[in-house]
Amino acid sequence: MSLTYEYKDYCSSCASTPTTCALDGIGARLAQELLGRILIFIDYSGTKEKRDVGQLALTCRYWATKCQPAIFKRIWLRSGKEVDELLSLMASPLSRVSSYIKTLVLIQKQPSNAPWIHLVALRLVPKLSLDTEDPIDLSLSNVDGIRSIHDGLPRSYPSFSSHISQLHLKNAHFNSFADLLHLADEMPSLQNLECSGLTWPTAPDTPPVVPRQRGIPPHLRFVSMDACTDNSALVCVLTGRRRQARANTTASLNFGLHPEQQHTIHKLVCTCAEKDDPYSTSLEKVDSAYNMILVSLIRRGSLRRFYFILPSTTLAGPNSIMQVEIMAMFIENYETGESDKWNQTCEHLPHLQKLVLGFSSREDMTRFVREVAAQSWTT
Repeated sequence: MSLTYEYKDYCSSCASTPTTCALDGIGARLAQELLGRILIFIDYSGTKEKRDVGQLALTCRYWATKCQPAIFKRIWLRSGKEVDELLSLMASPLSRVSSYIKTLVLIQKQPSNAPWIHLVALRLVPKLSLDTEDPIDLSLSNVDGIRSIHDGLPRSYPSFSSHISQLHLKNAHFNSFADLLHLADEMPSLQNLECSGLTWPTAPDTPPVVPRQRGIPPHLRFVSMDACTDNSALVCVLTGRRRQARANTTASLNFGLHPEQQHTIHKLVCTCAEKDDPYSTSLEKVDSAYNMILVSLIRRGSLRRFYFILPSTTLAGPNSIMQVEIMAMFIENYETGESDKWNQTCEHLPHLQKLVLGFSSREDMTRFVREVAAQSWTT
């Protein structure tokens, strides 16, 4: 049963459930802060939890006014039919649903014979006051040869792509890695990109080809890859020149990383892992003076993290070229027989002011120093 049917069931239940002034009085006596905390503890992002909050809302009118925004805050849509159902629900003169909806989650598990996701921008978005930070979360699966978010639609709809803040891609084939970059770059509000099972042609032991001129979304800060052709390529998705942010939004995450060091980071990280290891990378502002690139990966069930810290472009200027000054590596488990791989990794270290190493145990640290550090930094 789709969630839109559940919304209808809730509304009909609310209309048919008798309420009394006594119940309203009892509900109102519960401190507003306490009810708010209850709603926070109930994770209402799933189907079961939405039903639980719906039951709370039926207690009395006072609780209904507090619970309804939680029920409708995040809406899942999977077809054009569900878009029509939601529009019908919102059309009721007594409905306040449109004022509660802050995020739309659009899920398309396979190419549709009747394109529908563009209808969200044309018919639904103008009626809503979506969250500026997370307006639309889009999931696309089982697509082939995709290059644009508008592929398969009657025409391009910039009003649709401009609202997408999160994109989830699963089991998709691209004709080139550059096509994946083009897809991400055409969404100016994109913040998170999660990729699973993506494929593209590649030559053995060759880094991904990245177009020289890119307009990376100004606020893209997180990318993850799992079971893709080359999971380490995510570093190339996130780092590079950014398009300028709109005047009424927060500043662009333009770290100004030197192109050669961008290649160095990719080479360093992928040397100590395999292409099929799950990766994630994020950009973070340490403070007003420094920014950080964090690359995490899981190698045989063990976590490894690489922290690349470089000066902020705030003081030097937006077009300045920055280089990594401080680097940290966290190795959850240093396994026997990995010394050669880590020695090769250390060969790609850039010139640094400081290198910090972290381990989960003193034993791992001792073996790493004996087998890797002593050899790498004395040759």
